Amino acid sequence: MDYVPLNLRDTDRMDIKVVPWWQWRVEKFGRVPYIHYPNICAVCGDVDPELFMVPHNEWDRYVEPRMRNSILCKTCYTRIKTIIDRNEGV
Repeated sequence: MDYVPLNLRDTDRMDIKVVPWWQWRVEKFGRVPYIHYPNICAVCGDVDPELFMVPHNEWDRYVEPRMRNSILCKTCYTRIKTIIDRNEGV
């Protein structure tokens, strides 16, 4: 089995002294698959939106309790905040 990474610069390749150890380790324990679990906005469905932070008390004020553990993109959060602030005087 060939364990030398493909399509990498020579400087990125594994040191030749490590290859036997790496082969032994992969054969003994197997490989760990990489799976990307994307963040998804709970409102619009945007995949991997840019993450942002707001103070806890602000999040509690504008995001309803059942959605507080969800991810919101900044656009949807701003829209929700605007709707609530606009309708506060009603």
